[in-house]
Formats: sequence, C-alpha cells, structure tokens
Amino acid sequence: MKVTFIFPNIFEGMDKSSFYHMGIGYLSAFLKKNGPQTSMINIYKNFERDLLIARLKEENPDIIGFSSVTPQIHNVITMAQWIKEDGIKSFVICGGIHATLDPQFVINIEGVDAACCGEGEYPLLELCEALQSGRDYSEIRNLWVKKDGDIKRKQTRPLIEDLDSLPFPDRELFDRNDFSEERQAQLQLIASRGCPYNCSYCSNHAIKSIYPNKNRYVRFRSVDNIIKEELELKTRYPEIKHYAFEDDILYLNKEWYQEFSEKHRKYVGLPFHSNIHPALINEDSLYYLKYAGCTKIQIGLESGNENVR
Repeated sequence: MKVTFIFPNIFEGMDKSSFYHMGIGYLSAFLKKNGPQTSMINIYKNFERDLLIARLKEENPDIIGFSSVTPQIHNVITMAQWIKEDGIKSFVICGGIHATLDPQFVINIEGVDAACCGEGEYPLLELCEALQSGRDYSEIRNLWVKKDGDIKRKQTRPLIEDLDSLPFPDRELFDRNDFSEERQAQLQLIASRGCPYNCSYCSNHAIKSIYPNKNRYVRFRSVDNIIKEELELKTRYPEIKHYAFEDDILYLNKEWYQEFSEKHRKYVGLPFHSNIHPALINEDSLYYLKYAGCTKIQIGLESGNENVR
C-alpha cells in the first residue's frame, strides 16, 4: 500500500514553504514503521491542475491524504474536484484541524471518500490494511466515510497517551531546499500534544471535547525520548543552528522542564525558541528557560475587538 499526502500551504506572495508539517511527519513515520509506503506533494505556491494530476499519476498511490487547516480547505475542495474529474481511482481522505472540528463539512466535499476526526495514526493504518485486504473500512473509529450512498460516522477513539511509543516524525518527505533560508537554519520539534487552557479564540477546547479520555488531553514525551531525537537530528543535519519547539506550551510541568533543561544543556547545547502562556511567566520559569538555551519565547495575544487588534 502507498499513501501520498497533499499538504496545501498556499499563501499569496510566497515562493518558499513556510514550515515542516509535524502531523504529516508523524503519520508518515507511523505508516512506514508498519508497512505502507508514503510520499508527499508540498503545495506552497499556486499549483497548476495539470502538474498536480501528473504528480499523482507518477506516484500512483492507493490513498491520497489531505491535511488541512480551515484557511486552506478551499484548496482541498478544488484539488479533490480535479482528482475526481480526472478519474484517478485512489481513495481520498482528509484530516487535520478542519476535519476534526467539522467532519460533516469535509465528508460532503465532492471527491473526498473519508474524513478523519481526531488523531490519525491508527485510523490511517487500519484504512490501509482494510483496503489492502478488501475488508469493510466503514467501522474504523475516527473515520466518517461515504459508502453505498450513505455516510457512516464512527465514534472517536481515545487519545494516544504514550507518545514515546510513536516513531520520530519522517523528515525525508520534505525537501529542505523548499524552505526559506531562515527555516533551513532551524528544525521544528514537538515534545507534547494538547494544552490545558480553554482560551475562547483557540480551537483546543473544541478539539479536546471530542475524545473519551479528554482528561488526558495534555501529554508529554519523556525527556530522554526528546533528547534522543534532538541528537539524531543534530547528527543528520549538522548545518542546523537552532531548534523550534512547536508545542502549545513547552514550559508547563516544572519537574519535566527542570530535567529537560539540564539534559538539553548538557547533551544538545543548541539554542531554541518555544511558546508559553502569560500566566506561566515568572522569575523561576524564565531562569529555567534561559538555562536550557531558550533564546525567544512566543506568546499568542488574541482579541475579538477590532480596535484592540
């Protein structure tokens, strides 16, 4: 089985890819570990229909997987239509934040065969196995699928609690030459999944609500697991000068962060930046952030008021 991911990441005026997609990287690594092959089409600037269709025919995948946030869903609608009109027989599935929050909208897109609501590692692997063996795929949890003129909606499975059980994300899918010079000088990582806050402007509170074990929404990899990945990346990409942690909040558990700061400083030594919540900023947290090698913290400030914005 082969899965080709399509990552629509198109912004006007951009001629370089904006970032590495951690979600697709984890999905690809998980599939490869369990048998299926993967490839990816990274669309970061206006993409002609003929080029996309030619690439898909060249890849000849069994499954085409879109991952989309809400501002990019219109591109999924367009490309799924192209795929259907050209008669490509691959099974088309769409996941990502938009599919998780509005699977009904996504499953209604013409040319989309399934929407993945929630984490995608196990559902996508089970879909590969079902299609390969000819088994019924409409009973796979997390998936909304079109079948026999109807839509089959399955309940969301529990969150993956042991993040150390997942392989490190696949970085070979992305051509680093597609990144800007700034992006080429850094590598993105993620140490956790989830956020404990319920900020009204953020999607976390809505995403959390769909899971049966939502009380386990915030999960961290072990420090040793993170350090191991950092060291592997440092060896593989010696040109890297900086790490970017994409976690919603990296400094959340003081005990975890104390261990991380000691081991990152001792074994890795590269500077990094990360996100933090204003309520967590104090003399103690800033000390450990600086000690670990953090050179910049980012804070999301949002408002629904136009004057404030």
